[in-house]
Amino acid sequence: MVKLRQDSNGNYSARKRLPDDVRDEYGRRHGPRFEAKFSAAASVGSRAAKQKFRDWETEVDGRIAAKRRQGDAHRRLAVS
Repeated sequence: MVKLRQDSNGNYSARKRLPDDVRDEYGRRHGPRFEAKFSAAASVGSRAAKQKFRDWETEVDGRIAAKRRQGDAHRRLAVS
């Protein structure tokens, strides 16, 4: 589970480790290979930062799920 953290300046951040099975493809398409990072300035406020964080986490989880579905399809084609 990823947690939204707030630093001493009030800025928000979170980090999500990318699973090994999707790491290379995720990196090719979206940049980071080892972890996805979220950040929001303190000026956006707590409520907005939490909403942006939820949106970011949903997006990253969706990308991971899509890469896994894509990988499963490739494996099924290779076996056939």
